[in-house]
Amino acid sequence: MSFLTGVFIIILAGMGIGAISEIAKAIARRGGSATEQLAELQERVDFAERLLAQARDRASLGAGKPQP
Repeated sequence: MSFLTGVFIIILAGMGIGAISEIAKAIARRGGSATEQLAELQERVDFAERLLAQARDRASLGAGKPQP
């Protein structure tokens, strides 16, 4: 193996390691912290509760039923 071939392999390996490192960092940032995930989950639960309450209120009021 010549000197230039060895240098080329080292450069390619460095580029590969750098790319893998950047991908790993991006994946780690994507998830967010546990606190952020809990806050989002709580917002979703609150939204679902509001929708269910609206449906219950409409059903108890008889919405959409014609009056005689």
